[in-house]
Amino acid sequence: MLRSLVGSEMGIRESNKINNMLKDKVAIVTGGTRGIGRAIVELFANNGARVAYTYLNSDQKAKEIDSSLG
Repeated sequence: MLRSLVGSEMGIRESNKINNMLKDKVAIVTGGTRGIGRAIVELFANNGARVAYTYLNSDQKAKEIDSSLG
């Protein structure tokens, strides 16, 4: 499965250095519903990146990520 989130629509503050690096960037994360992959999805999306992520069997976890990040 492939999901896509748009972090830039979340009203992130421009003063964040990471945000400036990730604004208008696109990231593809494999294994995005668990562990390090999930942390990366959340970090990137919360800092302005457009994020697409893959997962194998974690439909419920993918829905949770979608809901929490917008």
